[in-house]
Amino acid sequence: MAKKPLAHGFEMTCTADNLPSWAVRIEKAFCDCFLERHWLRKAEDITQKQLEMIEARYSYIKEGIYLQSFRMFKAYQGRGFKTFRQYCEQGIKKPYIWAKNTIKAAQISWGLLMQGFTELPDNVSQAVRFAESNKKVEEQKPDMGENWKEVLNAARKQKKPLTANFIERNIVGEISESMATAKLPRDVWEKLAEKAHKKGKSTQKLLKEIVENYLSDKNLGSELPETEPTNEDEITEVDEEKLEYWVQDVQDLVNESNKELGNNYDTTSNGSTIPEVFRRPGDFSPGD
Repeated sequence: MAKKPLAHGFEMTCTADNLPSWAVRIEKAFCDCFLERHWLRKAEDITQKQLEMIEARYSYIKEGIYLQSFRMFKAYQGRGFKTFRQYCEQGIKKPYIWAKNTIKAAQISWGLLMQGFTELPDNVSQAVRFAESNKKVEEQKPDMGENWKEVLNAARKQKKPLTANFIERNIVGEISESMATAKLPRDVWEKLAEKAHKKGKSTQKLLKEIVENYLSDKNLGSELPETEPTNEDEITEVDEEKLEYWVQDVQDLVNESNKELGNNYDTTSNGSTIPEVFRRPGDFSPGD
């Protein structure tokens, strides 16, 4: 008999002993919401869960705070990691660039929160794009808070959701060209990053320049335009009489050279001393 799916759509909880330590509080939330359900009888409990959902929406801020504290105080060293990069990639299984962006996003959104804003970028991508957009216009619009206020007002007026593109368009007035990703071996990327650092450029910018240079017509080996052959390239047809004269002339030189060397080679016109390159179809040598 097929098992009837539960109304809430979640698998039933197992015992907390079988869960990883980080999931224990999630299991508690599951039991509280679906098994006990005492919270439905108290307005303050409903309000509390709503606040927790909003907190979850901006969970990247807390995550960025934790990451920055681990980086600053080197809290990862006591757990067997030598560098923050190693901790990110091996300890929490996240790319190093992700960690840096999360920290940056948390700093931006925390700054907005400290200015009194209760609606913030929804995720790391929006917060980072907001920071980059502000940097482009910081001379004309130096107040980050005012820029964010303009974004929120535009979203309400136009009745559009916040997206990274919407944020950039309302601050800069244009959208950056869409980007794609390319997977490179880690050691290759690190070498590229090192060269970019020496040149004072971002890794992405240096990679873009390399690819653009490769894609240029000069480096793609495009077909050369047809040109008239030079004198060195021209091929002149030689009639049979001249060719025979040249072959005989070469043969005479060979004969003379052999006499000087005291060699007793066969130097007849059909001899093997005629260089192969001067032979005509039908010629043969005694060894043929």
